[in-house]
Amino acid sequence: MCEHFHNQASRLRQIRIVDRAYGRKDRRLSLNGVQHEELDFSLVSSHQWYDLEIDDGQHQSRLAGHVENGRTTMTDPANTAPVLKV
Repeated sequence: MCEHFHNQASRLRQIRIVDRAYGRKDRRLSLNGVQHEELDFSLVSSHQWYDLEIDDGQHQSRLAGHVENGRTTMTDPANTAPVLKV
């Protein structure tokens, strides 16, 4: 999965991306003013499921779901131990 990040502000923005369910390492991104960047996230180990928290210190977003690829898939592996704290 590829996520696009675009800093529309004129100042530096520090972004932290945390996987809330599947054990991927935290990622950090520094974007200068009006800079954009793409980050790839491998979803193989989670059977195409993702749960990402994106935080820049002022705003926080959470993206969660499943990427369909036309192949047989599995139920959400995190379903056995749901995330109860944000």
